[in-house]
Amino acid sequence: LFCGSKLVATLLSYASGNAGGIFAPSLFLGAMAGGAVGIGMHAIAPFPTGDPGAYALVGMGALFAGIIRAPMTSVFMIFELTQDYQILVPLMVANLIAYAIATRFQPKPIYHALLEQDGIHLPGPASRFAAGTSRAGDIMKPVSFFIPEDASVQQACSLIADKPEDVFLAGSSSRLAGIVTRRDIEEASRDGRAEISITSLLAPDWAHVHADHSLELALQRFRQTPGLLPVLSRGEATRVEGVITLETILQFVRKTPQE
Repeated sequence: LFCGSKLVATLLSYASGNAGGIFAPSLFLGAMAGGAVGIGMHAIAPFPTGDPGAYALVGMGALFAGIIRAPMTSVFMIFELTQDYQILVPLMVANLIAYAIATRFQPKPIYHALLEQDGIHLPGPASRFAAGTSRAGDIMKPVSFFIPEDASVQQACSLIADKPEDVFLAGSSSRLAGIVTRRDIEEASRDGRAEISITSLLAPDWAHVHADHSLELALQRFRQTPGLLPVLSRGEATRVEGVITLETILQFVRKTPQE
């Protein structure tokens, strides 16, 4: 009853925008669920099983490891509470099972998901590379031209008439709306859709990188674009720090070691 009530209360708390925390509720939920399992096991097989308190501690650690994705932290925390070496083995087994199940059904940790809702992207494995290795920031260039997000196709045609590029960013430096190609703009103009918004022509799927991403990842994602790869800020996921084009890649390749 306590486990179910706390779960509903936590969900309602986050849904209302008044977050009540994740750390403590995960411990409470795990302890109540583990205690319930322990009471049930005692009813079935009272002699060979541990007391419900031990089940509550293991459940506390297992749920914490699955939600927070910190299995070793869970082990140390529960051991500090109990000072009991006998609980380490069942706790480690339960933590590994909980961690495996959690990563299988939800690869993204909850703290990462909450930060991404606020437009903050934490560095991941793709950003970890040896010192001295080139990064996406080394091959990007500043962006000086954006097609306004509220521009029509006719206005966009006028804006890009004297531009040599074939792919453009829509929006502004502080808020990227997407990517649009010259071909799509010109086709829409020829088809009599000159008055529609440029947002209807934005590419449905487009890749991006962060400045600290490796050069290998940047080149891999560049192949998924029509010729323009935005480099976005980690702190503000819609703010543009630069772009990577075929020209910037060639310029980087042509650099001598002395440069």
